[in-house]
Amino acid sequence: MRSFLTSACVALALASAASLFSACAATGPQRLDTATSSVEDLRSQLARGDAHVEAVIAALEAFEGTEDISRSFKDFQRALKELETSASRVRARTAAMRTRVQDHIEKWEAELAGIESEEAREISADRRQELEAAFEQLNAAMQDLKTEYEPLISSLRDVQLVLANDLSSGGLAAAESLIADAITKARAVSASVASTNDALEQAISQFKR
Repeated sequence: MRSFLTSACVALALASAASLFSACAATGPQRLDTATSSVEDLRSQLARGDAHVEAVIAALEAFEGTEDISRSFKDFQRALKELETSASRVRARTAAMRTRVQDHIEKWEAELAGIESEEAREISADRRQELEAAFEQLNAAMQDLKTEYEPLISSLRDVQLVLANDLSSGGLAAAESLIADAITKARAVSASVASTNDALEQAISQFKR
């Protein structure tokens, strides 16, 4: 009798847990809202990041003809630090976006089997594929941006170290080509941000309410 009661209690507990899990599981609209929100968060952070790229370009260009090398160097250091912080936040937003969008895509695919009408199932599957395609384009754009960004940061850190050890008119003149190269790379990153924004807008437009 005790064994029976124990088994019954365990079964009841498992059933309650399953019911609670089902109640707490995100619905399709909730998952879509979460995924879309994560893409919008990434777009906002990229806009701030692009502003920091422009600030770095301005700081590098300000070295030319500067009358206060120390002040210009401090401005550059501050702009570089802000860019690195912004890039870290972009990476975090990108990781969150990928997780949330992929979660929605995978659960959507699993739920297609529950659609009885073949026509309805095909319509939903086609829309799912559109989201997946937009997500893949966004991922490709983010990878391109990463490819442009890493050489930029390397160049900026080189400029910082070179000038930190030779903060003089002669040192600045010697670093002129390094500064010019960093400016070119920064402009390439800015252009890549614009392309990534296009991919972001495309992804958002697919399922925005």
